[in-house]
Amino acid sequence: MINTVMLTAMTWVTSTVGSFIARIKEERGQDILEYAILAGAIALGAGVLLLFFDATFWDTFGTKLESCLTFDGAGCKP
Repeated sequence: MINTVMLTAMTWVTSTVGSFIARIKEERGQDILEYAILAGAIALGAGVLLLFFDATFWDTFGTKLESCLTFDGAGCKP
């Protein structure tokens, strides 16, 4: 009786561990994870930029961008 229970438990653990290892080695879905990590890094970098620069920088940047988009050419100089 005990040998049967032990054998059943050992078989279950072996198959479960084998299945887990097979899932770890599988590469399906890896590219989605890489793109998610890349998108998170870009979002984090953008957030840091927003916090790093103060409001006067963004006002000046917006004004220069707006003058550039009017296509008069005078505002596009650095």
